[in-house]
Amino acid sequence: MPSLQQRRWEAFADKFDDAKRQQSLKAFGVPDAPYLNVRVDLHDGVSMQLRLLQVDLDGRELIGRIPSGPGVLLPLDRVQAVWHHQRRTGRLLLWMCAAASTIGAVFGAITDRWYGAASGAVLGAVFGGLFGGIAWGAVIVIFDKSERLHEWILMYDETQPFA
Repeated sequence: MPSLQQRRWEAFADKFDDAKRQQSLKAFGVPDAPYLNVRVDLHDGVSMQLRLLQVDLDGRELIGRIPSGPGVLLPLDRVQAVWHHQRRTGRLLLWMCAAASTIGAVFGAITDRWYGAASGAVLGAVFGGLFGGIAWGAVIVIFDKSERLHEWILMYDETQPFA
């Protein structure tokens, strides 16, 4: 029978695989994301950000890379908590949809005078959709490193009881 700690590590490995799969699905069906951006808190008070490549339960270690540096092997016994860095696309999508629909409605009202109600509505919808797509891409590229577009999600914490 596996120990309580072993069950925690297995649950963490499952969460890691699920997060990689979800990240792949968000990237238009890419088979598997090669890594997850995580922050690892160790027992000695050190906290490091790395690209987590694998959770090796047999070797009882985390395998990752420092973003601009060498590979890292961390024994699971030294790990206190692991946090996943995830992009908040839902909130951003809501803002972009609101902006695109507003611009589309304004453009539709302006073109309504010259082309009629039906053509104004169609032109407003097309222009609003184009504006929304361009604005979405621009905001993601320009503000991708902003902390407002990201959140830290707890994936593993050895101090919390196993559920």
